Amino acid sequence: MLKSIKFAALAVAGAAALSACAQQEEEVVYTSPEEAYCVQTGGQYVLRSGKAGTIGVCILPDGQERDALAYYRENNPA
Repeated sequence: MLKSIKFAALAVAGAAALSACAQQEEEVVYTSPEEAYCVQTGGQYVLRSGKAGTIGVCILPDGQERDALAYYRENNPA
């Protein structure tokens, strides 16, 4: 009898712990405003290396690739 009560208590505690974990949302951290803008508008942000160095590229939902900083500045004038 005592074993079954302990087992039931452990099962309830385990279920409560798992449900708490399932409710937590991961915080997304962006490294730059242009990356955040790209992702928030439905794009995919990638880094590309070239002769001029590394640049951020925003791949828009329609497949068009844009320089992420230029895309951000066009849509967020100072």
